[in-house]
Amino acid sequence: MNNTLSVQSGIYKGKKIPVPTAIKGNSNFTSALLKKSVFSILDSFDLQGKIVVSESLFIDLFSGSGQMGLEAVSRGFKNTVFFELDKNRFRNLKEFFPSIRKDFLLLHRDSFRYYDAFEKESIHSFVFFIDPPYSFWENDSEKIHRLTLNIREAFQSKNLVLLVQSPKNPNWENFEARQVGNNTLL
Repeated sequence: MNNTLSVQSGIYKGKKIPVPTAIKGNSNFTSALLKKSVFSILDSFDLQGKIVVSESLFIDLFSGSGQMGLEAVSRGFKNTVFFELDKNRFRNLKEFFPSIRKDFLLLHRDSFRYYDAFEKESIHSFVFFIDPPYSFWENDSEKIHRLTLNIREAFQSKNLVLLVQSPKNPNWENFEARQVGNNTLL
C-alpha cells in the first residue's frame, strides 16, 4: 500500500501527503482520477464565471488525509477549511499542514452540525467537497442528502458548488451524476 498521496497540480505539485491510518479497516481515499475530475469541473466553472477560484473557499467536510483541500489551495483557491472528526486523522492534519501554511482552518468538528462554522462575508464562492466514510452510504445515505439540503439553504445567497463523492449513484434530484472509476461524483 502506498504511504503517501500526491498533489497533482499547482504550486504544491508533487507534495507528498501522509496517508492516515485506516478507520475500522476502511481507507478509501479519493482517487487521482476523481480528484482530476473535480478540479476539471471547478476550472470550467471558473472559466464560465460561475465561481472565482482565487476568491473562493474550499470546504472539505470529511478531510481524512486533507489531499482535496491541499489540492484546492495548490490550484489557486483562496483557502481551505478542513473538517475531521476522527481524533487520529485530525491530529495528523494538525501536525502536517502547518508545515505548508499557517492559515488553513482545521476544525475538529462534526460536519453534519458545523458545516457553516466560519467567516462567510469576504468569500466570493463556496465549494463543498463531501466524501464521508462509505459506512455512511451503507447505513444512512439520507443523512448525507439532508446535509446537502442544509448547506444549500444556509448558503442560498452565495455562489455555491456542492461536490459529493459516493460509492454508488443515490439518484438525488437536482444533482448531476458522473461515473468516475469505481465512484460516482455528484
